[in-house]
Amino acid sequence: MQKISKISIVLVLCCLMSVLSLTTAFGSVQTKAATFNELNAPGVFLKQQGSDTCTLCANTMMLRRTALLRGDSDWYTITESSCRYALWYEYVGMYSSYSYRNIYVTSTRIYGNTRSELINLLRQHPEGIVAYDYDHPHAILLTDYSNGVFYCADPANYIASGRIPNSQAMTSVDSIEAVWYVTSPTVGISGESSDNQTEDKTPEVTTVREYWKVKASAGINVRQGAGLGYSVKGLAANGMTLKILKKTSVDGYTWGYTETNALNGWVALNYAQKVTVPTLTNQSVLSADSISMGSSVKVKAVSSGGSGSLEYCYSYQKAGSSVWTDIRDYSASTAVTFTPDAAGTYCIRVKIHDKVTGAVAQLKKSLTVYQPLSNTSVLSSQYTTVGHGVTVRGVSKGGKGTVQYTFYYKKSGAVAYSLLQGYSTNNKASFVPGSAGTYEILVKVKDENNTIVKKVLTLTVTKS
Repeated sequence: MQKISKISIVLVLCCLMSVLSLTTAFGSVQTKAATFNELNAPGVFLKQQGSDTCTLCANTMMLRRTALLRGDSDWYTITESSCRYALWYEYVGMYSSYSYRNIYVTSTRIYGNTRSELINLLRQHPEGIVAYDYDHPHAILLTDYSNGVFYCADPANYIASGRIPNSQAMTSVDSIEAVWYVTSPTVGISGESSDNQTEDKTPEVTTVREYWKVKASAGINVRQGAGLGYSVKGLAANGMTLKILKKTSVDGYTWGYTETNALNGWVALNYAQKVTVPTLTNQSVLSADSISMGSSVKVKAVSSGGSGSLEYCYSYQKAGSSVWTDIRDYSASTAVTFTPDAAGTYCIRVKIHDKVTGAVAQLKKSLTVYQPLSNTSVLSSQYTTVGHGVTVRGVSKGGKGTVQYTFYYKKSGAVAYSLLQGYSTNNKASFVPGSAGTYEILVKVKDENNTIVKKVLTLTVTKS
């Protein structure tokens, strides 16, 4: 019985070894001989030997990883030189399909949603897939898609070695048009199930309304999506306040979605500080509340609070009109000069818009525009006799507010004028000459703005 038992065991072992040998050769059984860390050790990856062999090098790295996962102890002997005869058609490029050491590879074009197709292929191929961009000819080895990020190895010698986020590679996943992948054998990473090798774990996204100030001297990259694998769309400068509408966590970072100014994308909030934006207020001023026709007034936008990312709009409305006319549309200018084209009462409006929070604070100021002060004073007669008086009448137009009059006289040749009547609202004065000769009658008109306009009238006096 013992002898039979030993024979049976030997036969069973032989059968198992035969089955294992056959299934390994033909790829019908998934093998898992390497861990994730072993598969992505620096020594697994290569740099291209020639300026035009990026596709050959990327395929060589894929073959190395396949052999490693299959349990080949000599996986490291797979090099660009050793593969060249089987993979490469001189002066043409890569074969669309080939076999090397019982590893079978084929190629296909990518259509439809590029990212979705690549994620699906990486789920099935933990050894990686070679991805190629026809428009900017270059190939990379996509290694995995983990936590929302594509990782790869780039054969280009001036790109960092080893497994890196695709954002650091020469070719972006969004421009991939063709791939090479292993059709046999089927392999897996040790310690992982085949359905969990490259998982598209959609991170939880929460809706918020927060404000964050950039705290990085070089600024923060604004990316297409939440994760280091997404392409960079722009830069949020240091000190800039961002309105964050969504938040999520990917790659060990907290990401925020912003729509601030022309920026629209995801930023790493690890390099920013959450802030409370003070209420925006408007204390804008005019250089004067009344001016004469032909003069100008300076409108200055003054504010407090807000995010600091502000723009200003200036407009006016004439009394009796319902129409607002722009002096200057929204811009970064904090002051504008307004020159009215007619006298009257104007309403000047200043609107301050916070481009981060969306808040608008407006203020209206009244402006009176009056006609320039003029003096058209007259004498009741230009001729009289000694002892007979004339009336001096002050006549004016325009000016600000109430106008006052004062009257002086002197005989021609005299140095100084004598006061006839001091400033008052009385616009009439009587003058009775005491001797014959020629007299100068001076009339001064003054408004509330202390604008003074003079006029000299001439009176001739005879003896009889």
